[in-house]
Amino acid sequence: MRGWILSGVALASSLFGCSAGADTEPADAEEPTSTEMGVSVVSTPVQDTTEMIKPSGVYDFGAACELRVQSGGAPVYPYIDFPVDLEKVCPTLSRATLWLRSDFVLTTGPIDAWLASSAWTAGASGAAACGACDVALGYPAAFGAPGALPTPVATGTVTSGCAWSSWDVTALVQQWCNSTPVGEYGFVLGSAGGQASFHSMEAPAALRPRLEIAY
Repeated sequence: MRGWILSGVALASSLFGCSAGADTEPADAEEPTSTEMGVSVVSTPVQDTTEMIKPSGVYDFGAACELRVQSGGAPVYPYIDFPVDLEKVCPTLSRATLWLRSDFVLTTGPIDAWLASSAWTAGASGAAACGACDVALGYPAAFGAPGALPTPVATGTVTSGCAWSSWDVTALVQQWCNSTPVGEYGFVLGSAGGQASFHSMEAPAALRPRLEIAY
């Protein structure tokens, strides 16, 4: 049984994890496509990390294979930054979708996505062995997290491990296009009831986060 051990508490996650023989590729219906509307571009992150807030400080897992969302005594927030050509996509932006591939789900339910409020840099801490459907957090380092803007917000729901989840982040990307109140600094995710582990940019290519923008 795999567990999450944070602040001295083990959180069992086997019920919603990847079962033996689970597919490591998304089903066709879940797979991001490039033909749904107009022209679209799919990109993977230029940097990502997981921020953990503990009484002793704020910590960075920038080299981990995992992006973890967790609430409770030691809240955990992923930061994900994608390359976006705003001059190309903004004039005719029609839809933007954030895709994350779960490893395991501790609590099914909603997870919110916001805009990071300022520039940040993922560190080289937290490295751990990567597997197709098995991720872990290594030892972290201090992290200067910028925080997130309260609005706009996009909400997605996680229901099972080893599956793609999506967020309609069109309004968030439109905020980048408007250049107010911030520039393009990526997304921050936080629990609105759901708690899960997702594959990061250090995971195998087929499992990495994706941002699909149609314009």
